[in-house]
Amino acid sequence: MILGNDDAIRAIADNKIDPWPNGTVFAKVSWMRQADANGQIQTGKFEQVAFMIKDSGKYASTAGWGWAQWTGADLKPYGTDAGFARNCVACHTPLRRNDYVFTAPIVFLRASR
Repeated sequence: MILGNDDAIRAIADNKIDPWPNGTVFAKVSWMRQADANGQIQTGKFEQVAFMIKDSGKYASTAGWGWAQWTGADLKPYGTDAGFARNCVACHTPLRRNDYVFTAPIVFLRASR
């Protein structure tokens, strides 16, 4: 599940996501996949929560994004040094033309009243 803060939601509504504005925060919450008795996929054990925080000045050395991740039900911090952020950037680099964001937003059309 990908969640966004008010800045992210406003950027989507205003179609200003290239690049995402400073202040944008994304949270990715994930669970392991588990098949039920009928073979349908459902959520299993909680896996992790990760964040991307957009601040092109503060995080200039890491593609303009701050990165954080916690794993397991005990929310153990993942990554203890600058190498963690470099690994995040390396994984997201194929999406540099999308401001390093993997998930494209779903855009809802507003009905005029």
